[in-house]
Order: sequence, then C-alpha cells, then structure tokens
Amino acid sequence: MKKIIRAMQMCIAMLLNPCISIKRGTRIIGKILIRDNPKINIGSNSMIDGLEVLGSGTLEIGDNVHIKNMFIDFALSDGKIVIENEVYLANGAKLIIFGELRIGKGTISGPDLMVVDTKHRYDSSSLIKHSGVEIDNIEIGENCWLGGRVNIMPV
Repeated sequence: MKKIIRAMQMCIAMLLNPCISIKRGTRIIGKILIRDNPKINIGSNSMIDGLEVLGSGTLEIGDNVHIKNMFIDFALSDGKIVIENEVYLANGAKLIIFGELRIGKGTISGPDLMVVDTKHRYDSSSLIKHSGVEIDNIEIGENCWLGGRVNIMPV
C-alpha cells in the first residue's frame, strides 16, 4: 500500500512540474526535493534513491544510472549537469555547479563525492568574500573511479 501511495505522489508531482521528464523503467525512491524549477531529464532504467536539486539549472541523467542521496545546487545560475549512461554515484554526492559539469559513461564514485566548479578570485587589496568567483567547466571522463570523499574543483 505504501508503494502505491508513493507512486501516486510521484505522478502528481510530475504532472504539477512539467520541467521533469522520466523515461520508462526508472525507479525513484527515497526523499526527493526540487526547488526553483530546474529542468530535469532522467533516462530509462535508472534508479534515483534520494535527490535534492536547488536552482534553475538543467540536470540530464542518462540510462542505467544509479544515484543515492545526491544534492545539487545550481547556485542561482543556469548551470548544467550531464550524467552519462551507466554511472554510479554513491551516497552523499554534492554537486555545486554554476557552469557545466559532465560525468562520463561508466564512471563510479565512493561516498561523499564533492564537485565545485568555482574558485574565488584573490586580490590582496580586498576581502575574499568581495572578490567574486571564476567558473571553470568540469569534465570527468569515461570509466573513471572516484574514491570516497574525493573533492573535485578548479585550481
């Protein structure tokens, strides 16, 4: 009975938010929180077990992808994240993206992956918090293995 109620809740959520597209065979379980109307496309036969998306960016998830408790913050930007086919992101991945992030086919991660595509400009004449940020797009290649608690950010 709980599964039927959860399925009905998801169907209602999809009808109320036309910016979400889910293909056949995909299972969505766990807590899902989506704010600020991002565009989300999820391929077929994927499993999303917990997802929180903030901001108005675009999230494209390929086929046969397994994601567990992922947090995405587009940080008030129109950022874009592309997760290609056959990717596995373990529990607790955090993606903070202003520009573009691409995760290649077959890539896997351990728990608590962190990807940030910005770095602070540094000008010794002002405070760092007032110096702004630079955005660098990030591409993680195909068939990569990212260990637990890996941080990926521009240098």
